[in-house]
Amino acid sequence: MPSYPAEVTRITELLRGNPRGMSVGEIADAISINRNTAARYLDMLLIGGQVEMRTFGKAKVFFLSQRVPIGAMLNISSDLVMVLDQHASLILANDQILGFCGAVREQIIGKCLDETPLIIFSHPALKDYIRENNGRSGSDEVIRLMKGGNEHLFRQRVFPTVFDDGTPGITVILEDITEQKRAEEALRQSEELFRTLVSDISDVIWSTDETGTITYISPRSEAVCGLDPEEMIGRKFTDFMDPIEAREFRRRLQPSINAGKPWPLIECGFRRPDGAAIIIELSGAPITISDADGKPVFLGYRGAFRNVTERNRAIKHVKQWKTFLTSIVENIPDIVIVEEVENHTLVFFNRAAEEFIGIPREFLTGQKAERVFPDLLGGSWQETTATVMESGETLELVVEIRDEGNGSRTLSTKKIPIFSSGGEMRYILGISRDITEERQEAERILIERNLALCFERATSLREAAIPCLKAFLGVSGMDGGGVFRLNGSGEVRSLGTAGEELLPLPPDVEEYLHGEVRYLSDPAPEIVGSGTGSRLIIPIIREEEISLSVILGSDRERVIRPEVHSRILSLQALTKTGFSRLIAEERLKEERDCANSYLQLAGVLIAVISPDGTVRMINKKGSAILGYSAEELIGADWFATVVPEDIRDQLRERFDRLVESGVEPRSRERSPIIDRKGEIREIWWHNTVIRDDSGTITAVVSAGEEEGREAFSPS
Repeated sequence: MPSYPAEVTRITELLRGNPRGMSVGEIADAISINRNTAARYLDMLLIGGQVEMRTFGKAKVFFLSQRVPIGAMLNISSDLVMVLDQHASLILANDQILGFCGAVREQIIGKCLDETPLIIFSHPALKDYIRENNGRSGSDEVIRLMKGGNEHLFRQRVFPTVFDDGTPGITVILEDITEQKRAEEALRQSEELFRTLVSDISDVIWSTDETGTITYISPRSEAVCGLDPEEMIGRKFTDFMDPIEAREFRRRLQPSINAGKPWPLIECGFRRPDGAAIIIELSGAPITISDADGKPVFLGYRGAFRNVTERNRAIKHVKQWKTFLTSIVENIPDIVIVEEVENHTLVFFNRAAEEFIGIPREFLTGQKAERVFPDLLGGSWQETTATVMESGETLELVVEIRDEGNGSRTLSTKKIPIFSSGGEMRYILGISRDITEERQEAERILIERNLALCFERATSLREAAIPCLKAFLGVSGMDGGGVFRLNGSGEVRSLGTAGEELLPLPPDVEEYLHGEVRYLSDPAPEIVGSGTGSRLIIPIIREEEISLSVILGSDRERVIRPEVHSRILSLQALTKTGFSRLIAEERLKEERDCANSYLQLAGVLIAVISPDGTVRMINKKGSAILGYSAEELIGADWFATVVPEDIRDQLRERFDRLVESGVEPRSRERSPIIDRKGEIREIWWHNTVIRDDSGTITAVVSAGEEEGREAFSPS
């Protein structure tokens, strides 16, 4: 940049020595130049800001400008500043722009902007402005720069500048507005969020003045109340309530309003334009500002309200369901107990639990488990609670409870952990069901099934007696007993016993072996003998020729509950059926043995032939005539063994037709047989058939007598 003329320097030094100012003529005379030249130099200094001018009438007086050096001034500014000449070379750059670009002043001054680190501020609009050099102020615009991956925003202002030598240039001032823009964007987003929230949330936002008149209400009011904000602003909430509801509303809020305090959530009735009544839940807080003395000045209230009609209806529905479920829990036969995990106290008992424990629930609630049932469950409650707390899973178990005088009780228990919404175990729900009768019923079914199998396998009364006795002992809980048989002559025989010391039989025991099932509690010694605490007499069969009874005894008095008595009667019926079958088989065997003895003693050949032609039975006379033992003939083919070969096929064919047709055979016919020695014997036969219930022939009975003897007569 060219240097100022020496006269300019002399003028500035002259003005510095005359702080009260000098006119153009005085300056020209002092430095020996003409007035026009002095005026031109003063204009240059005036434009450059180095001198100031004041007018006194028609005279112009010039003073040396009182200013801070431009370099110091630029460094004071927080903005980024650079000064360029008309060729876009850097004349000045303050510390802020150098620090931002990481440049050193000595390395960039006098260089073209595009050749320095400050090139990031070079853009076509700036170059056009330098090139035009029309002396007008540059545009005020926002430029966006990226540095180190971060975005920076600057407001750029360009001013024309004249240097001391009169040459033009520009000053570029860059104001960092990054944080401002971010704040503006955050504010915009916040305002947008607020508008969105006010518009979209289910609550209606409102504010009132000090008289309770609505001054603002959010657009949500139309969806909640059926009223546009314009319809509500300028009115009071009580204008939309029934008179009684409005009086109650004012009464409830007045204490809070008088004290200038927020009021809690309150519910009140609200009438929509269509006449529908809704319930709104409303909250409010005072609006205050501080006066000059720092005291609050009340301006009104602001708050929110929502439509809680459906919520209240749902709460009512839940309460109804809760009441219903509580009623169910109260009345179910299962035992329900709830234990709080934190203190291990029992906090709930239903009616079944209360009856099971035998203590009113008001004395049970809040107690620890070991105090409520220390012996009843034998410590299992505490142990299972610890197991559930450790595993966090449902536990199922069966607990046996001893109850003196009433036997044992069996409980099927399920302990379920109950967790809070945060996943913390809060309670343990215990549900117990008395399965004593179910288990006993299952045991009864198993006992009866096993006893039925024993009866199927048994071939005699004595063989079935012991399983029968064990079954009755298992069902009744008695300690010993026996199965006794009374025959027609009054003789009593024992078919099987257990615990004989409990069964001394009195002379008139016959009196106790029939009739109904009887339980003798603490019977007289003359009836059942000494040392017996109770006696149970169960008649099984009562007939003229034979009677069967089961007599059970115990060394102490037992409790025969109704369900036990019912199982005894069921077992009695099964036992009667089983023993009746065995008695019938016994009689049938006796009759069969008797008939067989008659057949064996008969003087004629008697043979029973199966439908397939095999020998089912042969008597002694038949074995003697044929020369075969009974073992050799039974199961052998009758036709292949004793029928002559020449007529064998003919007789077999006749026999097969007889079996298939079912026609009665001839009552008497003559046919030969061949004995073991091969001798032919002529036999007169009398044949008859045996049929089953459907009429099918199951066997043919043939009775034969050798020819030459007296003719056979079926009589």
